[in-house]
Formats: sequence, structure tokens, C-alpha cells
Amino acid sequence: MIPFEFDWKTIISLIAVTGYLAPFILLQTGRMAADNPLYSVLNIVGAGLILVTMTYQYNLASLLTNSVWLVFSLFGLQRTLKARAKSKRTETAAQSTA
Repeated sequence: MIPFEFDWKTIISLIAVTGYLAPFILLQTGRMAADNPLYSVLNIVGAGLILVTMTYQYNLASLLTNSVWLVFSLFGLQRTLKARAKSKRTETAAQSTA
């Protein structure tokens, strides 16, 4: 049997995996759009928490993967929020001229 410790690092890792898998599954099943801010937020949480756990068990490949994942998730969130703000401004302007 594989040794298994259910400590705080394991809990953080499980939350991190959920942060990765939940948006992926929701996207693939059509229940979430990639431009939903929650999609990026969950990916940010997943990557960030994996990076936290790596302070206890270092892995270069995981460090690089999660760092890039985190950066592009932050970029995606910023892009989504900017697009939504622009859309609301356009909508408001169209309503005020009607």
C-alpha cells in the first residue's frame, strides 16, 4: 500500500487539483465559458496552491508548468475583465443614446 499522510499539504494539494479540474470539466461539458472570470480564478487558485506546496517538495518541471499556468491565468482574467468592462461601457452608451 502507498503511504498516505492526510496533513495540511495534502488538503492544499487536493484543493489545487480541484482548482485545475473543475474549470476544465465545466468547460469541456459546456457548463462554463472560457471567458467566465471564474474559469481564470479557479486556475489561479490551482496553480498558486501547487506552487505553495512545492516549498515542501520541489520539482522543477512542476515549478515551470505552474508558474506559466499562473501567469497566463492572470493574463486571461485581466483580459476577460477588461473586455467585460468595455462591453458594459458600450452597452451603457447605447442605452443613453436610445
